[in-house]
Amino acid sequence: MMRKIIIRYGIILLLIITSVAHAYGQAVEENEKVRTFLDNMFGTLDKSKVPHGLLRDFAFELVDMDRFDGSSLTKTNSIDRQTYEMLLRTIRSSAVTIKPFEDVGNILVKQNSASSSPSTLTISALAYQYSVIKANALTDNLIQYNNGKVSDNYKNGTWQNPYETRYVVGFCGQDSILTSSSVSFKLDPNCWFTNLSCRTIEIDTGSGYRSINIGSAITENYTTDGTKDIKLRITLTNGKQLLSHTKIQVIGNTLTRSLANDYYLNYPQAIITGEPYRGLKTKAEVFVAYAPSNHTGRIKKPFIVVEGFDPRTRKKDGTVINKGSTTMASFYKNYIRDQGIYCPDLYLNYDIVYVDWDYSEEYIQANANTLIKVIQWVNAQKDNQENIATNVILGQSMGGVIARYALRKMEDAGMEHQVSLYISHDSPHLGANVPLGALYALYGLSSFLENKKTIGHFADKYADSGTLLTAIEKIAHSHAAKQLLVNYVDYGGELNNSEHYIWQNELATLGFPRGDNGREFRMLAIANGSYFVNTLPTSYLKVDFSASSDLIGLIPLVRWLTSPVLAWGLNDIWVGLLNLVPGKTTIKGLVEINPGTSFGGKVTDINLRYIKKCLWLVDVRHTIFSYTAHMNSNLLYDTYPSSYYDLAEAKKKIEGNQEDGIPIVGKYDYNVSMWNSIPFIPTSSALCVGHGQQNPTPNMFLQSPDIDNSPFGANIYKFAGLSSKHIDLPPLVLEWLNAQLDFGIIGPKQGFNGSQYIVNSKNIYNIEWSTNNPDIATIDQSGILTVTGNGIVRITAKGGNSLESSIEVMVGTPRFVLEDAIRKPGFYEIKSKCIDSQYAEFLNKYKNVLLYKWGIKTNDQPLVWFTSESPELHISTLEDNDNTTVYLKIIDSEGNESAPLFVRISGQDIYDLTYKTLVFNKDGRLFNDKGIELFYDFVTMPLKYRDETYDEFSNAEWSPVAAIVINDENVPRGIPWKRKGYIRDIIPPSEKERILSSPDGKVMIYKLQLLNFDGEIVQQTPFTIMYKSNYPNN
Repeated sequence: MMRKIIIRYGIILLLIITSVAHAYGQAVEENEKVRTFLDNMFGTLDKSKVPHGLLRDFAFELVDMDRFDGSSLTKTNSIDRQTYEMLLRTIRSSAVTIKPFEDVGNILVKQNSASSSPSTLTISALAYQYSVIKANALTDNLIQYNNGKVSDNYKNGTWQNPYETRYVVGFCGQDSILTSSSVSFKLDPNCWFTNLSCRTIEIDTGSGYRSINIGSAITENYTTDGTKDIKLRITLTNGKQLLSHTKIQVIGNTLTRSLANDYYLNYPQAIITGEPYRGLKTKAEVFVAYAPSNHTGRIKKPFIVVEGFDPRTRKKDGTVINKGSTTMASFYKNYIRDQGIYCPDLYLNYDIVYVDWDYSEEYIQANANTLIKVIQWVNAQKDNQENIATNVILGQSMGGVIARYALRKMEDAGMEHQVSLYISHDSPHLGANVPLGALYALYGLSSFLENKKTIGHFADKYADSGTLLTAIEKIAHSHAAKQLLVNYVDYGGELNNSEHYIWQNELATLGFPRGDNGREFRMLAIANGSYFVNTLPTSYLKVDFSASSDLIGLIPLVRWLTSPVLAWGLNDIWVGLLNLVPGKTTIKGLVEINPGTSFGGKVTDINLRYIKKCLWLVDVRHTIFSYTAHMNSNLLYDTYPSSYYDLAEAKKKIEGNQEDGIPIVGKYDYNVSMWNSIPFIPTSSALCVGHGQQNPTPNMFLQSPDIDNSPFGANIYKFAGLSSKHIDLPPLVLEWLNAQLDFGIIGPKQGFNGSQYIVNSKNIYNIEWSTNNPDIATIDQSGILTVTGNGIVRITAKGGNSLESSIEVMVGTPRFVLEDAIRKPGFYEIKSKCIDSQYAEFLNKYKNVLLYKWGIKTNDQPLVWFTSESPELHISTLEDNDNTTVYLKIIDSEGNESAPLFVRISGQDIYDLTYKTLVFNKDGRLFNDKGIELFYDFVTMPLKYRDETYDEFSNAEWSPVAAIVINDENVPRGIPWKRKGYIRDIIPPSEKERILSSPDGKVMIYKLQLLNFDGEIVQQTPFTIMYKSNYPNN
């Protein structure tokens, strides 16, 4: 296809080197820079000759249109709503003159609005004939392609037709799930788009094709629920038929909306993959349960739940056996449906969006990249109406850390996340604790199975999900475990917390999300732990077992037969030899996992012994396996107040004792005792005590923090009595969470005398106001602030029933200095720096408190002022000896401006051009300004480092690999630059002809911009082109 030959790589290159600010949320076919590129490429083409006015080569093709040519129905061309939207956008972008229909977003809104009830499926359909440039058009001279432009070709005055025509057809309903057995299929006139002459339109809804008129409807009464394949057949007046199909899910109208959500709970609406991290991509299944009042099929008010560390069980071939212990179904049933009475606002008004990780055990950063894509997907799915609701995001356990990381990364990248409330639910901001004794025991078990491979084989024989060693490795040695666990035991059995330290440093440097610019943003934390000291057992797990046999010792033949079996099974020749000695045989074992309550205390004890009572008199003992480990850290996390990981179900299954056997043949006995929980997330970790900026100490984990020592301030829920189960949401917590959905303080982030603060809530509370430092500011019970000093103050509002909210406020205006400009490829960087330490950290967290009024004056140009929310400024690379002064005024939230600061910048070229002036005469010959002739086709423009620039600018980022030449008419053109540029590229033949047509003596100023491998301007230098007809003779 001609399109692939001409523009495929051009568009890719354009997208790489072009800034795409504000691209997200903008329809792709409306991207100004992409459209400008295509308009320029096809600018000389006679658009009136394009059949049907639609040219596929001119489109931004978001889907493969050949799949939807209407010729047949296949598994690969069933159309969902997203594909249909992309088809609409592709067709619209292919229009070479008038657009065939309005904005696609408006079409989808009209389609939603046309659905009068949950049992009505409003169909939108398209059927078009379009043109495409033939694949042989260039080789057969049906079209011309020169200098990046496509144009018509004529032979002997006759236009050559390069086009062929094709068809595209598609349709889709406004929703894919219908909660009624009787479904009305409506073909709305505002949602029907075609340029074809149609004889009949028919729909097969399950009982054969039936004719349907535009604006009318047909009804299908389904007797069974499930997936239905809906087919469309359009017969044109020329007899040609076009086919398309889409799928819907039918759920009987006898179901309530809550029960109908059962379908949504088990089938994801999207599977989303994130950008790679360290070459690794992860994905997530996204489930949506709509609010009872939401029948639009689109998200209206999102409550996003992000699950934590929950590895899926897989077969050896990778097939998922189960999706872990936390799912959309379990969350919705346990906390929304069954306890909706405690959280009516959440139950009735929010659409629950659940993020279920495919590989939760991978790098946290990788899953955070996926969550970014999920948030963008949610925002794109929102019902397209005014006053779109913001997002609430609840991150459970590790999910809270993933959400924190993703939101902050989006803010740093300038991406809008539309989140107004971030809730961290028992999340390990300072790390999670699995008792060190358990980790050492896992290593001991792994070591035993590695060394006793025969036993390991039988232990794994019936494990569909892979070997026991694989399961251990998947959980205990995963990337996420290494990052999150405060103690990690590596493959060699050593305590190795290096990955955790690296992760904590990265997380502390990143900080917490601050919200989109101009949008109110709050953070809440739920800690399922309290600050009561943990009740610890003597052992978390203790297993005693033994097995013995007299028969082996009594019968020589049995001894000779069993000896090689024991030696082989236990990989131990001594066991086999001892078994040859007459006597009673016994195997004894012990596994003990203890809390780490003191440095040096034993936390793990595993041993397996073979005992032979030789000649019935003496015991000969041989240790088959033995492993012990001791507490080797002064941070005793098992003893710190924490939420607990519930082991009650496991305890029921494995705890107990039994003694049994057959006389003479043998007997066995075992005793298993197990504690019902382990401490998991330290309460101080869930509250991020010390903001993640302090090295961990025992006191950090033993004492409840004051509101200034947690990034969540007073916006926290922690249990007052005994700790609770990890990520449980009992009624009291749900009631608190439901109230907090709209319990937040609204008021300016910079406080002045008389500043008003209020609690934004639809409920009425008797608010008690306070500040944490009356030497900076006080607040009366009407929420009016009185300034008494300068600094950062925390304002707290208490509303009863454990409701409490707080915000940080800056009082006074900080002082700034302007740092010296730093030259970087493409720009100079000028940064302002706050020199008042009490304000600097606050301003780093809240970017939109102050405004920065920048002024730029270059040479004799007038001073230009503009206002920005950024405390730093980038200005373009200056020309040699240009003098620029940059000014800055700080504007507070009441509009007061500070005295101006300024810094001066002098431009300096890195390289000298060999020729600063070039002269053409009337014969087209080229000379330098000394009158020496240069050979146009062969001469180059070498660059030479200046003596004073080589040391600083000799690395690769300052080396040009391309250039842009801008002529005197300000027309840019890109050229290659390999060490030096050829004059014939800098001034191509067409440009040379233009110069030669100039008036005699004309002087033209060109500009040469040198680009590095990232497309950044490392230098821009003017040079002169002159036209003198008789040069060098005059």
